[in-house]
Amino acid sequence: MKRTGKRARQKEVDILIAVDMLTHSYRRNMNRVTLLAGDQDFRPLVDALVRDGMFVELCFEPKSASTDLADTADTRKVIDPYVIESWLEESFRKSHAMPKRHVDFSPTPDRPHELRRGGVGNDGPVYLYGMEGGFEIVQTTASEGHFLHLRHPDQETLLMVHEMTYGSFEWSE
Repeated sequence: MKRTGKRARQKEVDILIAVDMLTHSYRRNMNRVTLLAGDQDFRPLVDALVRDGMFVELCFEPKSASTDLADTADTRKVIDPYVIESWLEESFRKSHAMPKRHVDFSPTPDRPHELRRGGVGNDGPVYLYGMEGGFEIVQTTASEGHFLHLRHPDQETLLMVHEMTYGSFEWSE
């Protein structure tokens, strides 16, 4: 970090990452590398590592990542809230539960429910249901005849995780 007056800014971090990765690749201190990034500026680095024979895995958030960067890596992994959750300690996961999700043939929840809202998401219709113990979102999936179900006690958490994982949607009035 470099301080400019009262503000601290990140400086030279991208270059330091590139130098470290290229140095370790050249010295053969590693045989694979995982880069957590989405910035197009990292494409020349990934190109150089791949040319050097290094196996490059790119972890990225799809809404903001460069597709050219993703195409350059040997393999890629989309980061969503469920992937991040898998990196956390079990004690934290237990006290900060993610919405439970499953795919089903039924377009409605399996518990008594009340339709609260409907709308359209990236893959089609999205419905929010209220039920005893919380809320459930049901959305059509890319597989015809299947429906994604997400359930959580807190409506705000449910909606936020759904949007971060499956994309934005618009509620109908």
